[in-house]
Order: sequence, then structure tokens, then C-alpha cells
Amino acid sequence: LFSTSFLRRRDLLNSIKNNSKYIGGHVLDVGSGDKPYQRLFKYKKYVGLDTEKSGHDHKEETIDVLYDGKNFPFKEASFDSILSFEVLEHVEDLDLIISEMARVLKKNGKLLITTPFIWNIFEKNNFKIKNIEKISNDYSIIFQIMQLYLQEGTFHKNYLTRIFITPIICFYNLLGILSKIFPKTEKIYGGNLIVATKK
Repeated sequence: LFSTSFLRRRDLLNSIKNNSKYIGGHVLDVGSGDKPYQRLFKYKKYVGLDTEKSGHDHKEETIDVLYDGKNFPFKEASFDSILSFEVLEHVEDLDLIISEMARVLKKNGKLLITTPFIWNIFEKNNFKIKNIEKISNDYSIIFQIMQLYLQEGTFHKNYLTRIFITPIICFYNLLGILSKIFPKTEKIYGGNLIVATKK
């Protein structure tokens, strides 16, 4: 409750958990970092893949395979499922990474992605969209935006102002939770969860 990303991460976690039933077998987590959602899935093998140069230190992360950011170091049709959470919006060559996902995924394999952008690029790369969910498509997004203002502003840089702001962050998060009793909206939301099958 004391984190400015609490509302967003709470909705993201719930969406991933609700769609975890699609994932199994040999799983590849693209941009895995420290694999924060691994425990949500049932699988035979779970491989975390990340880039050698990602702009941050990997020392505290449990990455299994590092690669050059272009070609996945796996044979064709190596995995039953592929995951990628909040990663693709940071990729320079989106077509390349999605084509690599398609290459290493088995026929009828499942893809589970969360990202704030549109899904038509997946259909172009031989995936059939099975399910699309909007994340934070309710009034909680208002309080999440207010949190981003606090996070990106100058408030968090000074110790005294952090002490003052922390109760406000908690209050906004509680309001965000309570706001979920109101109807959802299709026009304003925080991101997308996509489940797709390789054709």
C-alpha cells in the first residue's frame, strides 16, 4: 500500500493469475528479470531469457540465459509456452522479437503477454488471438495516474517530503481499491493482457 505502483501491479498480478491456466510444459519467459510471476504457473521447465545489455544490472536477477537482444539462442519449436510481461514496449525491433517468439514456439503453443500497446502485430506474425483483457480499466486508473505524478515529481527526492507523501500514497491506493466497485470502462485503461496461440 505504500508503493506508488501498488494499484498497477495489483491489477497486473490478478490478470496474469486469471490467465495462468493457458500456460504449461516448457516455458520461456522473455525479459524475465527476477521472474516475479513464475510461481503463478504449472510447468515442466521454466527458462528465463534476458538481454546482455538491458540498461540495468542483472546481479540480483535469476536469469537462465542471456542473449544479444536479436536472436533467441534456441532451436525452432523448443517451447510449449512463452511469457513476456511489460517488456515489449521497450524493444527497438518489435517485429524481430515477435518473429523469434513464433520461431521457438511449438505449433498450437501459447503466448501470454502484458503490454500497454496494441495487438495486431501478433496476428501479422502467425498468432491467433485467444483472449485480450484490459488491465486497470476502472476508476483506479485515476489514482494510479496521481501516483505517477508523485513518483516522477520532486517529492520523493527529499527525505522529509517522502515522510509527508507516504501516507498520501497509501490513501490513494486504498481509494483505488474501493473504486473498483464502480463499473469498468473500455476507453481508459492501464494496459493489455494478451493470450495467443501459434497457428
